Amino acid sequence: MTRSPFDRFGGRLPPGLRRPARGPLASLLAAVGAVIAVALGLVFWVTALAVIAVLVVVALGWFWWNTRAVRRSLREAAQAAQAQAEAAARSGGTGRFPGGPGAADWPDARGRWREGVEDARIVSDQERAPPGEGRP
Repeated sequence: MTRSPFDRFGGRLPPGLRRPARGPLASLLAAVGAVIAVALGLVFWVTALAVIAVLVVVALGWFWWNTRAVRRSLREAAQAAQAQAEAAARSGGTGRFPGGPGAADWPDARGRWREGVEDARIVSDQERAPPGEGRP
């Protein structure tokens, strides 16, 4: 059985390490100090939360204000595209799409600009490989 170093004192702390007895005034002061510490912590937390909330609102307002021109141009581009699609639907055409009228003005699947409608053909890997080196 393992013995504790305090076994020789009957399981209690030695006299030099004991906590001194507190009187009622010390207990009252400790309780008041704890209440004050909790109140100050709460005040600090509420103040920090309010400052963070104000900073977030200011940052969002700044972002909204500085992006208004971009949002306006996106809105105008969407309206222009809608008007173009409606005009194409009224005229019975499909507008300018790859493979249709004006296909030379559109990039191919690799992002290169086509030089004519005949360049719109898709080339397979076998056709691109040198003769005799067909790829699976």
